[in-house]
Amino acid sequence: MLNLSIKFVLKEKSLVAVQTVSEYTSKLKLKIDKTMPSSWIKGEISNLALPASRHIYFVLKDEYSQIRCVFFRHKQSALSPKLTDGIEVDILAVPSLYGPKGELQLLVHTVRYSGQGELYKKFTQLKARLKDEGLFEKSLRKSIPIFPKLVALVTSEQGAAIKDVLATFRKRMPSIKLVVFPTKVQGEGAERDLLRALDRANNYGGVDAIIICRGGGSFEDLWCFNDEKLARAVSSCKIPTVTGIGHESDFTILDFVADFRAPTPTAAAVALAPDRVLLNDKLNRIRANLVRIFNREILGRMQAVDFISQRLRSPQDEIQKNREKLKVINRLILSQMINRIDSKKNLLSYISKIFKNQNSFSRGARDRLNELGGDFREAWLSSIRNRIDKLQRISDKFSALNISALFKRGFSIIQDEEGKILKSTSEVQKGKHVSLIFIDGTVRAKVEKIQAVSKIRDQ
Repeated sequence: MLNLSIKFVLKEKSLVAVQTVSEYTSKLKLKIDKTMPSSWIKGEISNLALPASRHIYFVLKDEYSQIRCVFFRHKQSALSPKLTDGIEVDILAVPSLYGPKGELQLLVHTVRYSGQGELYKKFTQLKARLKDEGLFEKSLRKSIPIFPKLVALVTSEQGAAIKDVLATFRKRMPSIKLVVFPTKVQGEGAERDLLRALDRANNYGGVDAIIICRGGGSFEDLWCFNDEKLARAVSSCKIPTVTGIGHESDFTILDFVADFRAPTPTAAAVALAPDRVLLNDKLNRIRANLVRIFNREILGRMQAVDFISQRLRSPQDEIQKNREKLKVINRLILSQMINRIDSKKNLLSYISKIFKNQNSFSRGARDRLNELGGDFREAWLSSIRNRIDKLQRISDKFSALNISALFKRGFSIIQDEEGKILKSTSEVQKGKHVSLIFIDGTVRAKVEKIQAVSKIRDQ
């Protein structure tokens, strides 16, 4: 009986197809994905999770049931409401089975606050129409000023937004003047009030930028900032506009037409108020760099001047050096002449002695010898005078190179406005100023007429 029982069980097992859990959940997921369409579902959010991946996980529940939901990052948009635990929302989602855990979940396509369906529809319609008209084009955006002097605030006087904005300006750049144009930012008549405040700010003299701001709130609370007339007024505003409405996840029509959209009122103030501490640090770094560059440049120029000055010689020094050379040459010539004279004298003395010792030496020969001695003396004196005259002429030429001597002879130096020495009339321009440098000072003159040398000679 035991063997028969075993055979029977084995036979039954071979006839039935057994699936793994993964196979079964995969088929179930495929069937759900094919047969279940997307639907609008209403419920309360709980167990909200916001991981670093920026996918949003939460549980949607009502009084009797609950289901897990996942709102993937690529499905989210700037218009998606800010989700928190406890709020009621309407979601457009499709069911799906999460295989690894075998859990049914909803894949969310769209989220809106519960009951805002009509408002959201109006919002998307207006946004699409204004976009088609080109009001969202970046080419229409004006640049916000880097260092504004006067900023207008269009906001409520009682809200926390104005306190944050004022505190930010006081901390970052207290020198910026602020003028507040109070307005309602929520409820009935807020659109008209915002329009009037914006018009006053736009026509207020000297305003460099306008901030339109308010704190966070629900989609309905921020609805006044989706008004079409207000959006067109902001788009045509002649002064750069900055919006800081709600929180980072909140978007209104004004954010699309403003020149700059800040995620919060505080961020709007930061966009227009430079940080004075950072600016001072930056200016100090720039100043230090300029001083360092200036000092390096001055040092380099001084070294270049020293190098050039070592290679250049003063005309006075050069003349003095040549004079010393002339003195040495003069002494050398005189010494040579004296030596030659002494040698000739010795020779004459020797010849005289010879003739004195000879009785046949006649008076005529003595006279002739004396005549030759006189001629030699006269030739020697003439040679000395010629060499002295030559030395004087050389000395006069060196003296002519002396700038002081040139000035004393009536010459002057002419420079243009940049200090360049002018050597020809071709370098002079009519109507320009020149400087005439004399030995005792400088004269500044204006060129009224330029005349060529040929014309001067003709006159």
